[in-house]
Amino acid sequence: MTAAISAARQVRTAAKRAIRQVLVVRPWNVTSRVGFVVGLGLLFMVPGMLVATAVEWGSSTSDSEVALGLGAAATLAAGMLLVAFTRLDQDMPPASVFAAVAWTWIGSSFFGALPLWFSGELGSFDNALFESVSGYTATGSTVLSPIEGVGRGVLMWRQIIQWYGGMGMVVLAVTILPFLGVGGLSLISAEAPGPTSDRLAPRVSSTARRLWALYGGITAAVAGALMGMDPYDQPDIDATKTRARELGKAPGPAAIPAATEAERAAFFRRDLGAGLVWNAYVGRDPANEAALEAARGELGERLGVPTALAWGPGLLHSFGQLQKGGPPNLGVLLVTWGLGEDIRTPAGRGLGELMHLLALADYQVLRELGRPVCWLHDPRPGPEGREAVLQQVGGWI
Repeated sequence: MTAAISAARQVRTAAKRAIRQVLVVRPWNVTSRVGFVVGLGLLFMVPGMLVATAVEWGSSTSDSEVALGLGAAATLAAGMLLVAFTRLDQDMPPASVFAAVAWTWIGSSFFGALPLWFSGELGSFDNALFESVSGYTATGSTVLSPIEGVGRGVLMWRQIIQWYGGMGMVVLAVTILPFLGVGGLSLISAEAPGPTSDRLAPRVSSTARRLWALYGGITAAVAGALMGMDPYDQPDIDATKTRARELGKAPGPAAIPAATEAERAAFFRRDLGAGLVWNAYVGRDPANEAALEAARGELGERLGVPTALAWGPGLLHSFGQLQKGGPPNLGVLLVTWGLGEDIRTPAGRGLGELMHLLALADYQVLRELGRPVCWLHDPRPGPEGREAVLQQVGGWI
């Protein structure tokens, strides 16, 4: 193991040296610290342009996807040329630092205006450039009136420009400069508003990544709030819990609707193309796990579908969400057998009985949602019950 780790570290070091040799040293290229940083900034713009193009392509209200795509292609070509035919030195003098910051903003503003101009929805290039500069400087000014009068893709690109500008293209570019062996703290210092820029982490790349992670997290939280998403809302999990509470009010153990032979045959003949999940509401011990895993694999090969084994009731927080809100042809195979000696609770029910209640609640909710579900059960406890349950799918293995 130690030799393998040492070899992996040597490969990683060699790869970093090779990448630095290609991207930084490159003796055949001219030294242009400014050009290289500007090229990185342009390349980071391309994913945002592609997102806007995809939004425009899926919209039925406008057809500017070609214009947005051309803008992305032009930006990608310019960024690749700058990165390919320039190289960096180890250090960047103050003059180069301020020039790189200034030209990155100029280049980003110019190429950010191209999709807006190509779309024809802003009229002249002056309007498109004004909109781009407004976004990258995060001033919020616009020449659009009304804003909703343009296509969705153009609006998306306008918002992405503002999102990029909120943190800064230079800060985004320097996240990878230290990986190439070039210091980037001076660039962040020139970019940051205020007299100083203290490190949040020992390396400037870590500082930039943490800033972008924080920025992305805030963005996701705001987007979720605007879409009405409640981070504490778990509708699929809560449906099963609510049903279990209702079932628990009835005295005595709940009746288990075990599938008949005809129902099992009908279930396995259904379209289960999305997969089959075994929901095992039984004790998770090595014997049970080995037997169920073997049966799961054989049944999956026989049916030609992907399979998984999940353990209840913990599965309600993982597979339970997928089973109730995922593909409609995802099958669920509930597995239970007799409880044997149960541990009683102060409420009068046993722990195993409560687990069967949750299984019954899960089964009823799945049935009401129209999901393919089948319950395999045998009243005998322990290995006897387990073997009897597995025999119920024996004809399909």
